[in-house]
Amino acid sequence: MIMSLLYAPVGKKVKVINIVGGFGLQRRLYALGIVPGKLIKKVIQYPFGGPIIIEIGGTRFAIGRGMAAKIMVEVS
Repeated sequence: MIMSLLYAPVGKKVKVINIVGGFGLQRRLYALGIVPGKLIKKVIQYPFGGPIIIEIGGTRFAIGRGMAAKIMVEVS
């Protein structure tokens, strides 16, 4: 099932399918290693509009909900 990273389940690895955003957003996410085909894990989703913590290859990053909403992932 394909959905936004914002709605993906916490604690599960998902595969990045597409980034729906402009060149600036894509460049920023590519620099973090968030590219189509990459497996990432959503570790924590803070309530009330807080950041989302993701893990890529053992490294954790905090991204905002706006960014997470533009990362399309496939949940297996």
